[in-house]
Amino acid sequence: MMGAKSFGGRLIIISGFPAPPGSLTQPPKQDKGEKLAQDVVLYMGPDLINGNGAYCGGCALFIRDLSHCAILSPAKVDEKKGVCGLYIPGVSTNSTKMKALATIPAKVAGYIEDGPTKCGICEYFLKKEHACQVVEGKIEAGGCCNRWEEED
Repeated sequence: MMGAKSFGGRLIIISGFPAPPGSLTQPPKQDKGEKLAQDVVLYMGPDLINGNGAYCGGCALFIRDLSHCAILSPAKVDEKKGVCGLYIPGVSTNSTKMKALATIPAKVAGYIEDGPTKCGICEYFLKKEHACQVVEGKIEAGGCCNRWEEED
């Protein structure tokens, strides 16, 4: 289910991974040392994303036979490395069951080809503590959120 919330005057699309600066799905800035709540960054545990990380091929909006996203424009995406801030975990489909609407610019959705994304390969993940430097609570290596940054 998608919706929107306003945090600090910024519109946040509910459902997604990761979000480059300037995209609609980028979480609010935080003060140094402050951690964001899991719901603010849309943290999904490995049970929701099967521990494989977030990527187009694991999204309910992915059209397999065309390698298209049902909502992005341009619709062509990378099945294995593509991911955006509007990721919805689920079973992909084919073009006989879903047509591409191509209504949201890929840049606005935060589309990148750095996936799959997951906490275990994030710059902020603290492996020993099962925690994150920027998100509060217990964090699993197979989970992901829209604060994901590629490890250095």
